[in-house]
Amino acid sequence: MSFHLDKIEINRFRGIEEYTIKSFGNWSSITGPNSSNKSTIINAISLLGSYRMHDISDIPSWYDLNLVNPREIPIKVKYLFRLNESFDKLVSDSRIKETLVSLYEEQLNRTIEDYKAHLEAALRSLRNDGPLSQLLNKALYEAIRREFEFKSQYEPYKPLFYSDGRFKMPDEIFEDVKFLEINLEMSLSDGPEYKFSFLDERENTIIDDEVFYHWLKYQNAIDDKISLAFVIGAVFIKSIINSQPQEDEATFPPTILASDGSNIKKYIEYSLTHHPNIFTNIGDNFKKLFGHTMQVKKASIANHIEENEILIRFGGDGDWFPIDKLSDGMLRLLRLFLQLATSKKGDILVIDEPELHLHPGAAKSLREILVGRKSEIQIIVATHSPIFLDSSVADVIILNQNIKNSIVPKILESKEIDLALSELGSTGLDALLYDVIIWVEGPSDKIYLEKWLNLLLNENEITISSQIGILPYGGKSLLMHLKIEEIKLINRKSIFIIDSDKKSENEEIDPDTRNFISICNKNNINYWLTERRAIENYIPLNILERKLNINPGIMKITRFDDVFESLKKIGRNNIGKVELAKIIASGMTNQKIRDDIEFYEEIQKNIVQKIVKYHFD
Repeated sequence: MSFHLDKIEINRFRGIEEYTIKSFGNWSSITGPNSSNKSTIINAISLLGSYRMHDISDIPSWYDLNLVNPREIPIKVKYLFRLNESFDKLVSDSRIKETLVSLYEEQLNRTIEDYKAHLEAALRSLRNDGPLSQLLNKALYEAIRREFEFKSQYEPYKPLFYSDGRFKMPDEIFEDVKFLEINLEMSLSDGPEYKFSFLDERENTIIDDEVFYHWLKYQNAIDDKISLAFVIGAVFIKSIINSQPQEDEATFPPTILASDGSNIKKYIEYSLTHHPNIFTNIGDNFKKLFGHTMQVKKASIANHIEENEILIRFGGDGDWFPIDKLSDGMLRLLRLFLQLATSKKGDILVIDEPELHLHPGAAKSLREILVGRKSEIQIIVATHSPIFLDSSVADVIILNQNIKNSIVPKILESKEIDLALSELGSTGLDALLYDVIIWVEGPSDKIYLEKWLNLLLNENEITISSQIGILPYGGKSLLMHLKIEEIKLINRKSIFIIDSDKKSENEEIDPDTRNFISICNKNNINYWLTERRAIENYIPLNILERKLNINPGIMKITRFDDVFESLKKIGRNNIGKVELAKIIASGMTNQKIRDDIEFYEEIQKNIVQKIVKYHFD
């Protein structure tokens, strides 16, 4: 990613007196008990990207005016962004220039007369003189050349000059830039002040906004009333925020979607004209969550609806209806998918409670959609849901109270994830969130079963990842320690898969397994006791031979052979259970399952049909 939030420091913003979170990952999930200021942190991050000059009108929603004087509240938020690509590449992003143009146009409509001439000159410069990076380089070079004595006045900025006193070219100066630090200081009677500094790899200042705008005073491409920091926030930070005061739609250009969605109609109308392809992606995402697409269009006069109305429909042949008729949950999800579809590499997507209004199955599908983008964009969420606290995809940041009653963050390792779940009042079992739980002996069994079900359940339009959980119970030795009463409380729609471990057709199953099956029967718990020895005995031999480069005929596997002993006999004793499962699963097809008629009938009867029955109960 080219643009990455590393750290945020918050001072006296809403419920936070002083607070720092650092080392944000590509996906960070912030969690903790109620009133631990999760949403406040999300709002502080989103503040920079809000594309709105906050003022005293915001105060009633942030503070109790009976307790504080809003004009005396010094709010400061400091952001540290890591630039993984050069500064020149950053300012060459066309969105920065487009946003500047949009902002100037908005300013022209409501500014005082003596300022208009400057804005008009800036607009002409932006529109006619090439990329923003070229404008900046030209301005910096001319300014340094004219004000060479600048060096002696600003001794801290030695990186701008060679040791012999010669000034560097702008490209050489920015070559050392590794970080962008933005300070947002809010004087709520006058609006915020944005200050920024470009830092080297040791976080030493190379150049700050005072020097930057001093250099730029000889040209009109950038104006110090419109901070580059403010524009960068609006371009790179996208957010979906809860309990946000209504944004003023008139202040938003159509290229920016307000965090509260207040300008969503204008934004969609612009996108339909300039980026219509994003709605195909959005429709596909709705189908992944709910089984049907969402389509969007602008009303025509023939619709007998306001001409500028945005219409929605679900499925290919449903009725069109105004966007205002969407439920809160669907409208919020549309906002999220719009932000996601328009996010480019290096953007930051901030979401307060992504699970809001969603069934757990749909929330899991949303997580998978987001996971698919986390290599391109940075994702930061505040959540109460274990679904978004998956340590395999997210850095989990839990907010605790220390002895001084102040909130402090802790970034958890995966082994500590139960701590986060316990803070939420969860048992720590993902089983609570699935429609159906299939309990298997170990991780290799999970790999096989996931592949088989993904192949077999497509015809029933059931999605394995979102509605069915496959969880290990730890092997045969732990089976008798499971309490069926507790399993039923966790999820009554459970199915156990148990290896028979039989070495021949006529061998009896062991007493512990018989006893567990008896308990399942008494409690109406479904199970599949394999007819064959173990899960591995259902592997198609030709896939095994092809994937392991075994010559046909060398190896024979009956229904009751120990597969790993058979592999050992031909010198292939270096393959573990999980490794073998991954190799075989990659070669499985629906047809291979059906070719083994006995296996197909067995898994249909014991697993697929029971899942379908559970699903439609």
